[in-house]
Amino acid sequence: ESLYQNVLRSNWNQRSLKRIVIVGNSFKQYSNRQFFQPSKVNETNFVCKSLPIVKEVRIKCSGSMSNDHLPHLESSFCDFSCISFDAGLIDSEIGHRLLKEEIPKMKC
Repeated sequence: ESLYQNVLRSNWNQRSLKRIVIVGNSFKQYSNRQFFQPSKVNETNFVCKSLPIVKEVRIKCSGSMSNDHLPHLESSFCDFSCISFDAGLIDSEIGHRLLKEEIPKMKC
């Protein structure tokens, strides 16, 4: 979670977001899970903030490993995706409004 937040926070501008591709758990699924934890949905949650400009392609995980061997490993990557940021949306009114917001100070 904090890795995604740090990457997004450090690149929260039009130029940088167009160049980023993240391979990891789905931001959309991550965001859905966050709504059950209201303390994590706030102005510093860049995963949630980025959703209007996110493009995701699900990566289906398959292989010879069965659930019997390492079930925790398979469930860790159940929503594995290739995540990028839509250049058209970044350049649109939505993107301009989203990215011009001041980056909130980190709470220590």
